[in-house]
Amino acid sequence: MIIPLLFTIFIATIAYISYKSKALSISGAISSVFVGASIYFSFGFPGLVPLGLFFASSSMISKWKKERKAQMASILEKGERRDYVQVLANGGISVLISIFNIVDHDDRNFWFILLTISFACANADTWASEIGSLSRIKPILLFPPKFVEKGTSGAVTVLGTFASILGSSFVALGSSFFIKNDAQILPFIILFGFIGALIDTLFGCFFQRKNKCLVCHAETEKRIHCGEYTVKTKGFVWMNNDAVNFLSIFIATVIAYFILDKN
Repeated sequence: MIIPLLFTIFIATIAYISYKSKALSISGAISSVFVGASIYFSFGFPGLVPLGLFFASSSMISKWKKERKAQMASILEKGERRDYVQVLANGGISVLISIFNIVDHDDRNFWFILLTISFACANADTWASEIGSLSRIKPILLFPPKFVEKGTSGAVTVLGTFASILGSSFVALGSSFFIKNDAQILPFIILFGFIGALIDTLFGCFFQRKNKCLVCHAETEKRIHCGEYTVKTKGFVWMNNDAVNFLSIFIATVIAYFILDKN
């Protein structure tokens, strides 16, 4: 009883530090405690490893050379400080996996692999976005192919693609100590982390809501730009970046579920 309590306090402390360092909003800090506690009570300490690898690395990379990323502020709907929606968009699937692990505890290794994949997807996407934005070459929109401004959803760079693979590998390698047959399963996790980021890009290109500012005529994710409401030009009204993140992780993890051998 004492050890779970200590770990819960530890998770809450990390959330508080993240709030004070402006990595999380107050709602983001509270929801991160919920996500972390859910994972811990299902998987124990090993479950916190892929979560920690994702959160620590993505938070540091988000702040890395942020002055060079300032130009994207007019495009992105939210800033670097994650709120509860962003936390659940990246960690909500891990909570569901934790519940399934409790119900089906005989397949703990199977569910841990899926947990790792979910965070590999989130990390691959974050590294691709944050590192890719530092590319000296403008990103290319997948369809129709054209150079666009940095921060545009559905666009890719060579640097961002390479960073995506590294981000997935970082979580997979760091978590491999707790996975049976890790040498065989490691490429599988890395691949599906990258697939999750690829799905994110495709959804961002074809389905994510894009708006246009009627004042400066810039394309943006924001609902209000230059002090005026923007007009939707593309995508579904409800499909913002958080919805894209959640769905891409969900789809990649579900595909992995049906391919992965539970035995």
